[in-house]
Amino acid sequence: MNFEIITDSSANLSDELIRKYGIRIASLTFLVEGVEYRSYDEDKKTDLGKFYEMMRNGQVIKTSLVNTGQFVELMEPILKEGKDILYIGMSSALSGTYQSGVTAAELLAEEYPDRKIITVDSLSASLGQGLLVIYAAQLRDAGRTLAETAEWVMASRLKMRHHFTVDDLMFLKRGGRISATSAMVGTEADASRSRDSSSSCVSMLYRSKSRRSRSPTAIVLRMLDMSRNRSAPSAIRGRS
Repeated sequence: MNFEIITDSSANLSDELIRKYGIRIASLTFLVEGVEYRSYDEDKKTDLGKFYEMMRNGQVIKTSLVNTGQFVELMEPILKEGKDILYIGMSSALSGTYQSGVTAAELLAEEYPDRKIITVDSLSASLGQGLLVIYAAQLRDAGRTLAETAEWVMASRLKMRHHFTVDDLMFLKRGGRISATSAMVGTEADASRSRDSSSSCVSMLYRSKSRRSRSPTAIVLRMLDMSRNRSAPSAIRGRS
């Protein structure tokens, strides 16, 4: 293994996949009533059930990006080991986390001129981002170089479309992901939204009067049908 792969916790990778592929995780945090929580902790079992439960109970949750200092703390030990780094981050259109990683990489490049750090904006999040990370790890383990792996990720990110379903669009409105009007209209019905990485945007794909009247299988099949012309696989995520 001639380089390490870093991503942030928004990739929603399971603990099993993180261990299997040796992925390094930069954890975002969220604040609830003055208490800070990490969305990923290497020494603890990841369980975001409490996070979603608090959201459903109406508690105000503020999320915080990974700052530059935290990235430096994560990256520098890897460079000291004589390894290079590929950082695949959450879309820069959704969070400042990716830019923090870029800044850390630039600072460390000055201190470790013999090492390489390549940063890639995944243009995605959640399992869309996670899928790119896993494929990158598989390429690395198959013997691809850092440059070859990064090139594949940068090309493939433009071919991805991932879908997610939500019960209540007000959470997206609070985070600034959609307008107040869209949230008001969409909340009246269950909605499926699509993120198209080629344009780095989130848009409503369709909505139904009641998702409960549609089976999970029917929803997934409809999403797959809408993505069948894409050359790269789709990442589909349902509600938690």
